[in-house]
Amino acid sequence: MRLIDAYALQNEIYKSKMQNPHKDAKTAMNHEFEHNHFMKMVALQPTAQEEIVRCKDCWKREFDNCPFYEYSMVVQEDDFFCADGERR
Repeated sequence: MRLIDAYALQNEIYKSKMQNPHKDAKTAMNHEFEHNHFMKMVALQPTAQEEIVRCKDCWKREFDNCPFYEYSMVVQEDDFFCADGERR
């Protein structure tokens, strides 16, 4: 799965819609219809809910089993999070 910014995609679709290059009325109307359809398709897609685990709640940090913390020269704040975090 690849997560994207759906709002940014909708913004790009909208900008493309506003730059309708078609002179013919029917083609211009089809262009607008297609863009509206794409906007609706993006809006109807499910939103991925990825859980963010902060360092203060991660079991790996508590038991010195955190690979990020181990190799980092900087002490991580309690509000920091990484992709390997697992809630205790």
